[in-house]
Formats: sequence, structure tokens, C-alpha cells
Amino acid sequence: MDLLITRAKSSFVSSSSSSFTHISDHLLIFSDLSIPVKSRPTRTTKTTRPINKIDTAQFSKDIFASVLYSSPATTLTTYVQQFSDTLSALLDKHASLKTSSCPSTLSKLFITSEIRRENQNAPDLNPSSDPQNPMPIKKTTKHKPR
Repeated sequence: MDLLITRAKSSFVSSSSSSFTHISDHLLIFSDLSIPVKSRPTRTTKTTRPINKIDTAQFSKDIFASVLYSSPATTLTTYVQQFSDTLSALLDKHASLKTSSCPSTLSKLFITSEIRRENQNAPDLNPSSDPQNPMPIKKTTKHKPR
């Protein structure tokens, strides 16, 4: 490795020393590295509904057959409750809740708050989104040789 970069406040490199070798114009660098042992990340549980899988025609039929049309509530408060209960029941029927878990994403240790701030302020590097240059990027295709 020719280069090792750490943050100034990092405790990753605990000590280092160098030695000259006669076979190269580089210094030989010895370092003690403190590499933390990481356990598995915690898992995040997510609950979703596959809304895009709903049969909209059947869903509409079920709404028209519900108490929202056959016997709607007479006050706003009771109608809101009736609407919520009916919609929840129909969503449970047509797009039941699915629970899945995945590893939690940890923030990268080398991404500092300063880097995050600069990334937010960075201009968009896509030339097609530049108002001064409205020409879109042309995609080229490679032709096979004959």
C-alpha cells in the first residue's frame, strides 16, 4: 500500500515508524493498526403493504358494497371513524401487511458531518440538468464489426 489516510482525530493508527531500504526509493513504514471488531448490525423490521398488487376493480366493488354507501354515519366524527375502519378492513383484505427485516444501515465512519454538508451544497454534475446547457447527453451505441 502506498498511502494510508485517516482522520486527524482517528485512533486507527496507534503508532508508526519508518525505515530506509536499499532496494527502493520508498521508505518502509511500520504501523500498529487498531481495527475494531464489529458485530453483526442490528436488524430493522419493516411493515409494508403491496398496494400495487390491489385489484382496483374488486377494491372499488368492495367499497361500494361497504357501510360507507349502504348506511353512512350521520356525523362527521362517526363518519371519519367508519371510513377509517372500512378502509383498514379493505386494505387488510386486498393488500395484507407484509413484515420483513433487513440489516440496519450504519453511517460510514469516514463520512464526516463536513463531508455531508459539502455534498448537500455540491452542484448537480449531470450536464443535461444544467439550465445553461439544455442539450441532453446523446447516448451512443456500439456497432458490432462485420
